[in-house]
Amino acid sequence: MFFALWPDPETQCQLARLGKALHLEMGGRATRESSIHLTLAFLGDVNGEQLEGLHRIAADVVFQPFTMSIDRSGCFAQSKVAWLAPRTMPLPLLSLVEQLQGELKQSGFRLEERPYTPHITVVRDAKCKRIEASLGTVEWRVEAFVLVRSDLGKQPSPYSTIGHWPDRN
Repeated sequence: MFFALWPDPETQCQLARLGKALHLEMGGRATRESSIHLTLAFLGDVNGEQLEGLHRIAADVVFQPFTMSIDRSGCFAQSKVAWLAPRTMPLPLLSLVEQLQGELKQSGFRLEERPYTPHITVVRDAKCKRIEASLGTVEWRVEAFVLVRSDLGKQPSPYSTIGHWPDRN
């Protein structure tokens, strides 16, 4: 399971177009359009009691909608992942990540130790190389964050949303 920002369909389509351009440059496997997201905190396996706690943590987060410019691309050579990202991290994104990670750690979840680096994985098994030209910019209006379950063998999408904040009701 993981907390994430999940783009609306139009934004997802625009991000997928940029991802396809990276895929043409680097080969590998392009991320399915319907699976494009930005992870906030990866949690791993979660039991029923922990799931209730995750819902409480998320409900207590002070969330402020914001717009994020996805205007940078690159590739993590070690993991062979091509990505898209904001050149500048919006303060509301930083606040959201800090709140979530702080509460998750206090609740006993083990999170990555390295600093948070927002990115959207668009190609796996990429042959990483320097990208000479800008791919363009996608303006993403972030209205909510979600809790997602990953079922890696499942088709057509390995992801299902099991929580949405602010609550849609």
